Amino acid sequence: MELKNFPSTFSDTYSPNFWYSFLCEKYNFHDFHPEHFEYIDTKTFISVSEDEYLALNNIVESVNTIFRKAYSFYYERLDENLKDFIGFSKYFRPDFPYDEYFIGRYDILIDTNGVLKFLETNANTPWMICESHYPGLLLTPPWHKNQNQNIIDYTRKWWRERKEKNGWRKLAIFTAYSYENEDYFVCRTYMDILSEVFWAENILVGDIYDLNIIDDTYITFRWEKVDTL
Repeated sequence: MELKNFPSTFSDTYSPNFWYSFLCEKYNFHDFHPEHFEYIDTKTFISVSEDEYLALNNIVESVNTIFRKAYSFYYERLDENLKDFIGFSKYFRPDFPYDEYFIGRYDILIDTNGVLKFLETNANTPWMICESHYPGLLLTPPWHKNQNQNIIDYTRKWWRERKEKNGWRKLAIFTAYSYENEDYFVCRTYMDILSEVFWAENILVGDIYDLNIIDDTYITFRWEKVDTL
């Protein structure tokens, strides 16, 4: 891994004011402040070689194997190992549902000795989706590949396969209204990501309390029938 300098124009172009204007327009929100985006580094980026990338993927596969084994172990002894979850035992499944979620991540850091440290596993963390899509798309320097594009490509592939298999046409993306801006942001970002799969006019973004179930047969959002959520 190597720290490299962005082209000098990046710092001027993608300033905190740029992200403020971009996201206010994107989400039609106006309670941001430019200082919220000062953490986005437009001076240096991390360049990873193809060999390093493959090595990191091998580490992730090793972690996946550990999680699958750990899940089975804890499931078999649920009453002993996870007493706080006994009331939810019927919702657990005997195997780790590794292949059924279209996006997720492991959070790590690299210590001062260059050793990778595992922090936690996350899935569908709201703001991460926005950060992966927009800054990753715009801040990739010339002659480099955007690492986050893998997330976008995989998400589209996951939904495209299921859309074609099931004949889905209209998708609804919902948040349970919680007064959290980032919950709406992730819904709106998924709409952008998936617009080339479903077309933008076939994607509805809204609140889960606007759902209706008709005759136990189909679901509507504001009385418009949807195929999948």
